Amino acid sequence: MKLVFLEDHRELVEISCRLLRDLKAAFTETEGLRAELEKSIRSREALAEHLRFTLEESKRLRRKLEELIRNREDEIRDRTEELLVANLNLEKIAREDGLTGIANHRRFVE
Repeated sequence: MKLVFLEDHRELVEISCRLLRDLKAAFTETEGLRAELEKSIRSREALAEHLRFTLEESKRLRRKLEELIRNREDEIRDRTEELLVANLNLEKIAREDGLTGIANHRRFVE
């Protein structure tokens, strides 16, 4: 009976040792996976922060570009008005005598 008990005990010890090794391996693997997951989370958080910064910078640059476009459109409108006035003056100068203000030959030809 004692011998059977020792055999059963030895077998239980071996099974327990195998289970402990398996548990240790599983724990080590889990820790590795946990470390990879934490690294991935940190990486994604850094990427999300970079994307937020990039989006804000893009919005800022877009507002600046829109302002520049409005300023250029205003300048173009002002220059166009100046050119129209200058062209009218040039047409008047081309059709009238500068000294007398009387219509010249060009005006009669047109």
